[in-house]
Amino acid sequence: MEKIIDLKNLKKEDLKEAGYKAAYLGELVKMGYNVPKGFVITRDFFNEYLKQTDLDVQINAQIDKINFADLNSLRKTSEVIYDLIQRTDIPPTLEKNIKKHYNDLEEKYLAVRSSATDEYENVASWARELPSYLLVHHNDLIEYIKKCWAAIYHPQCLSFRCNRILKDCDIVNAVLIQEMINPKLTGSIFSIHPVTCDRNQMAIEALHGLAETDPDEQIHPDTYIIDRKTKKIIDVNVSPQEFMLKKSGGKMKHVELRLKQKFTQKLTSAQQNRLIAIVEKAEQAFEKPIVIEWAMEGKEISILQVNPFSFCEHKVK
Repeated sequence: MEKIIDLKNLKKEDLKEAGYKAAYLGELVKMGYNVPKGFVITRDFFNEYLKQTDLDVQINAQIDKINFADLNSLRKTSEVIYDLIQRTDIPPTLEKNIKKHYNDLEEKYLAVRSSATDEYENVASWARELPSYLLVHHNDLIEYIKKCWAAIYHPQCLSFRCNRILKDCDIVNAVLIQEMINPKLTGSIFSIHPVTCDRNQMAIEALHGLAETDPDEQIHPDTYIIDRKTKKIIDVNVSPQEFMLKKSGGKMKHVELRLKQKFTQKLTSAQQNRLIAIVEKAEQAFEKPIVIEWAMEGKEISILQVNPFSFCEHKVK
């Protein structure tokens, strides 16, 4: 398999190399959904980077010294490995390959997302918490790729190595790079109730503007609970929103919303129905409960991320 792969050439069977986010998005591209253009830097690329720079030996030596019962030991090792990755240049031939794929994109500001490749998604729920970065300028792309690589050595991730199932698992982080879009609405849709795990219900979250923000912004989405059979809304929780975040050049811009937008429901019935149809079809393809992160730019709905929703693995009603 190629070490860097365009999204349009991926399929769900490629998850071991490309990770769940990238492989599942590739499958949705093949199904005809709108997905921002991009490519994935696979686990093979990362492993080649480690091999050519001898980082594999240095990182393994650090991991062998961990006392998994000591949080300080985990933290110290995590910091050392993070610094090693950040200070170690990507060899020129590998970096040239990244730039070649970037040059095929039209947008100079990018979204850089982690795409965990380990096969234990039902156990390693931490994979959903690996970082994503928005509005990354192409000149800073290498820096943020390495941030995603280093995240797999976060103390929480390292601690899973003391779990019997994951102890010898080759946990690697593929990196998904996509063109940034500037949506008027964003959110998530769950093919299963995300709290009660009721298979007869789905849930949609929606807010104005970009979805990924600083936690201090405290922007809460509207929530819609849907009856799977009738497609009718069972419950709606409208969250007032004072402003939205928009892409403006290379920065996030705060835009105050009009009074009507601040306090009214964000999605129309037609928009809700389109999202329901998307998640139902996608769930059939992946044969398991999923969560989709979506964005609406004009009338077009784009899929930004799709992941298995493993929280309900043992709680499905």
